[in-house]
Amino acid sequence: MSDTQKRGTLPRNADEHIARLRHQLTHNAECGTTHYNLGVALLGKQEYMEAEKAFHDAIDHSPTLAEAYVQLGGICLQRGDLEGCFRFNQRATKRGPVCRRVCQHGLCPASAGGRKRSQRG
Repeated sequence: MSDTQKRGTLPRNADEHIARLRHQLTHNAECGTTHYNLGVALLGKQEYMEAEKAFHDAIDHSPTLAEAYVQLGGICLQRGDLEGCFRFNQRATKRGPVCRRVCQHGLCPASAGGRKRSQRG
């Protein structure tokens, strides 16, 4: 049996993908990665409030999932909440090795440059 047959067919659109992720969560509601993937799919549809909830659920179940903190920071930035953006990105830098490496290279919004920008007002 091929990998595709084991997984089933790929979703045809974002709505089908979201439905599949929600179905997966009915069987394993504690999977932070599935909550995160749901949040990303919802962001793609610009459903920000639902995406934000999904990212918070991801963090509740997988507190070291730095990517979820980064996405929450992006949602804050999108609505003009620079302090919230900074706070979530700062938390992200304390979570995962990938984020720490990115920030060490000055590419993270929570770097010193990002901090200066968030303090303007």
